[in-house]
Amino acid sequence: MAKRRHGKRKVSKRLTHHHRLPSSKGGRSTEDNISMVPDNAHRAWHGFALNYDALNIAKIINNHFIDPAYRFVCVKTEDVKCVIQFYKLLHE
Repeated sequence: MAKRRHGKRKVSKRLTHHHRLPSSKGGRSTEDNISMVPDNAHRAWHGFALNYDALNIAKIINNHFIDPAYRFVCVKTEDVKCVIQFYKLLHE
C-alpha cells in the first residue's frame, strides 16, 4: 500500500508496463497494447479487475461501485459511432 503523507495517498513514481489486453488473453507486448502506469495503480487494477474482460468489469462497477442513477458503459471501439447515433436519436 502506498504511504500517506499529510492524509493523502502518495502516488508511486515507479512506472510499470500494463497490457491493456492481458497477455493471458492473447494480448501482445506491442506499443498499442502497453500502457505505462504507476506501480501502485497497476497492482490496484489487477487486484480489482483480475483478468476479467471489459464487459464483466463494467458489470462489477455498475452492480457494486457507482450511484445506481448512473451506468458505466463499455463499448467496442468499432461500435462507438453506432452508439453515438443511437444516443442522439433517443435525445431528439
